[in-house]
Formats: sequence, C-alpha cells, structure tokens
Amino acid sequence: MPKFYSPTTRGFYDPAIGAPPADAIEIAEELHASLLEAQSAGQAIVPDRNGLPMATDPVALMTEQERVRMRIGQLELQVTARRLREALLTQEGAAWLKALEQQIAQLRAAAA
Repeated sequence: MPKFYSPTTRGFYDPAIGAPPADAIEIAEELHASLLEAQSAGQAIVPDRNGLPMATDPVALMTEQERVRMRIGQLELQVTARRLREALLTQEGAAWLKALEQQIAQLRAAAA
C-alpha cells in the first residue's frame, strides 16, 4: 500500500485511512519504514528542498540561541554538590568553578 508525505504538515498519510493533503508526495514503503525507524532513534523527519521526507539530527534544526541555551544547560549540569564542595575546599576546585562560570558568562554574552 503506498504511503504519502506532506511537506506542509510534515506528516505521513495512508490513503486507506483517508485522503492525503493536496501537496502530499507518494513515497516508497521502504523509505517510510526507514524514516519511522530513524524517528524512533531520536531523529527528526523534515522535508528536503524537493519536499521529500528525510531524517536529520534535531540539533541541526536548532537556532543558534537554542544551541547556546542547550550548551549553558549542559555546563550548569556539571555543577554538582560534590563539585561545589571541592570548589570551596581546594584551589583546583575553585579554579574549575571560576573557569566554568566564565564559559557560561561568555556564552550568555554571545547570545544576547
């Protein structure tokens, strides 16, 4: 049974269930299956330049500000209770925390 993909709705359609949108493009069942498998693995399905569906890394779809916010979140997750204790008790820990705070401040300034 043929499957259809609409670049406008970014959805798949099965004509046995209902009529696909006017812009829907027929795709091979093998492509449909591989795209669903990629989506299950965490990839996003988006239309290419021709409107055909393709799997891509969701990070590639992020804006620069979203990437910066994600990186700041990753850096902030490194600050655990143990790391803070080390920062208070050792010079090495204090240097680590200072460098991390500077990195976060630079990212925030670049994103502003």
